Amino acid sequence: KQKGGDLNSYIVAPFEIQSGEQSVTWLREGSVNMLTLALSQWTDLRVVDYERTLSLLDDEKLGDKPRLSLDDALALARRADVGVVVTGQVQTTGDSLRVIAKLYNVRSGDAMEQAQEAGALTDDPRPVFDRLA
Repeated sequence: KQKGGDLNSYIVAPFEIQSGEQSVTWLREGSVNMLTLALSQWTDLRVVDYERTLSLLDDEKLGDKPRLSLDDALALARRADVGVVVTGQVQTTGDSLRVIAKLYNVRSGDAMEQAQEAGALTDDPRPVFDRLA
């Protein structure tokens, strides 16, 4: 049997930073924290918390990897025994920040949904992640 929990259980993998803008590099892990908090507001979802996600990343030797492949993200999700993994990218263009999130079914590896939100590069990024959730 393929490992993967139910589709109401989520883990957020670190987002890939697709930007040379140094001011956004913290969003690799920050994305995990902010999106996990935002998704946790939904009472019908079970979301692996930030600290547990960091531990799982360390266990899988993925903590220092700048970009996680889909296979990496699926392995992380299987270890957490969740049904959905959220991956994403953070991009900057001029004075704007764009965040793209993708949901994958852990059992099949299939893409389920994609969403993107944008904001000003100088603004607090939390509302962007709240809207994504």
